Amino acid sequence: MKRDMDLIRQIMKAIEELPAEGPFTSFQLQDCGKDSREIMEHVALLVRSGYLEAICEPEYNRMIIQRITWVGHDFLDAARDDEVWQEAKTRLKKIGSFTFAIVLEVLKDEAKKRLGRLISE
Repeated sequence: MKRDMDLIRQIMKAIEELPAEGPFTSFQLQDCGKDSREIMEHVALLVRSGYLEAICEPEYNRMIIQRITWVGHDFLDAARDDEVWQEAKTRLKKIGSFTFAIVLEVLKDEAKKRLGRLISE
């Protein structure tokens, strides 16, 4: 399975929309074109990277979402804007392979550039 950054962004945005009173034992993404196993594998990646607190056991088809971490909220804030997201993806494609930490840094850089453009208008 390849890591899908668009799916990761979609998962994080969907979890952010959940009510504050978790944990959540049923979590589904609508119209994402991915099966539940792939979604669970990506949730597991987010847990291991420190972006989510959850119990995720894809081998048992079980997932309990608890909360987004501080770092996860930072990622969401940086990735929320579609223009920033697309610009960051364009830059990342040029280098080919990258770590999750680099993705966050590029997103922050794109957000800063956008802020600078907005301020100068």
